[in-house]
Amino acid sequence: MVNDVSVRIFIAEIKKQIVMKIDQFNKQNLKELRQELNKVLAQFNEKHGLNSSIGNINFTNDRFTTKLTVTTTKKPGLTMVSPEATEENGEIKMGDKFFQGRTEYTIVAINNPGKFQYSVETQNGKRYKIKKDHLLSMTKMK
Repeated sequence: MVNDVSVRIFIAEIKKQIVMKIDQFNKQNLKELRQELNKVLAQFNEKHGLNSSIGNINFTNDRFTTKLTVTTTKKPGLTMVSPEATEENGEIKMGDKFFQGRTEYTIVAINNPGKFQYSVETQNGKRYKIKKDHLLSMTKMK
């Protein structure tokens, strides 16, 4: 169970990890902030057995807002994907299923090298090309 102390620790970790000084928000520094927040969230998720995702970011010069969705991993057979996961060590392969939010994705192609290394397909047949970082932020289904 996540308690108030865990949330405070989580926020303290975010403050420690964000070392850049920001005078105003823009697309570039918000991309960097999102990456850093995802790293902190991955640790938080692993510690508490949760899934979380950061939604769209809206911003002005001095403020940004986003939706943070946190869910439990009640589905059997879910595991977090390690940042060291690769095709070579067998942790990522064709047909693997990943879960983010309420959507299940299946790897249908591995496109190395390239900006978008993976092609995934949802349960309803939509296909997307995604980066490895995005894939690693998902939860793998065994």
